[in-house]
Amino acid sequence: MAFSDWRCTDGYPRADAASVEQWAWEFLRRNPQYQQDWADYVRRCREVVPGFAGRTELTKDDFRSLLEHESLQVYDPPRLDGETEEEWIRRVGKGVSSSLGGVMADKWGLSSFYDPASEYSPLLSFADRPAAQWLPKHVLERGSYHLEASDQVMVFDLELPLDGQLEQAKTFLLAMQKRLQQDGKIDQISAGRQRSDLYPAYLRVLDAEADNVEAADIAKELLPHLENIYPEYSASKTVRNYLKAAKTIRDGGYRALIVKHK
Repeated sequence: MAFSDWRCTDGYPRADAASVEQWAWEFLRRNPQYQQDWADYVRRCREVVPGFAGRTELTKDDFRSLLEHESLQVYDPPRLDGETEEEWIRRVGKGVSSSLGGVMADKWGLSSFYDPASEYSPLLSFADRPAAQWLPKHVLERGSYHLEASDQVMVFDLELPLDGQLEQAKTFLLAMQKRLQQDGKIDQISAGRQRSDLYPAYLRVLDAEADNVEAADIAKELLPHLENIYPEYSASKTVRNYLKAAKTIRDGGYRALIVKHK
C-alpha cells in the first residue's frame, strides 16, 4: 500500500525536521504484514462493533466491548474449539487473557495498535520498554515481570569491580544470542546503515515498488543526475540499494532505530 505519490517530495517528511519516532512510524505503516494485521483486526472488531474504524462515533459500551468481548481476547494458553471462557478458566487455572488490540500493539512495539493510514502525530507512540533495563529484586521475586524469549536476566555484584563482570556478561550474551538465532528462536533486529538524510528517498522507493514501478523508472525520477547505462546501470543499482535499506527498517529495523535514540 502506497500512502503518497512517490514522484512528489511534498508528501514525505523532511529529513531535517522529522523525529526518530516519525521515521519509525513511516516505515512501519508500509510493512505489508502490519497492514494485513490491521485489516484482520478491523474485520474482527466490526463483528462486535460495526462502527469500528468508521465515521460513526463510538460509545463507552463500544470501547468496553473492544477491550472485553471474548472474541477479541487472546488466551494463553489458547482456548479449545467450542470451549467457553468459564470452561477455559476451570481447565487452565492461571491462564492469561489479553485484548487483541493490546497483543497486536505489543507485537509491533507500539503503545496502541494504530491504523496504518494514520498520519504521524505526537499521540502515536512506541512502547516505552527499553532494550536494557534494571529489574529490582522484588519484581523478579514476585514473578510479575513477563520475560520474552529474547530476554535474559543477569546478576551483578555491585561490591566487586564492574569491568570484569561486564566483559563476562558481553561474552555470555553474544554466545546466547548466536545460539538462539541458530535455533530459530529469535531474529536479530538491525536498523541497517542509518542515513536519515536518505529516509525520504527510502520511503519513496517503497511506495514506488508498491505501485509496481520498475527500478529504472524510479531512478529517472529520484536520481536524474546519475547515469543509468550499460554495464554499470548506476542509477538502478542505487535504487535497489535504497530499497534494500528501506525494507531492513520497515521489516523490523525501526525498533533498533528507536532503541538507539533513547
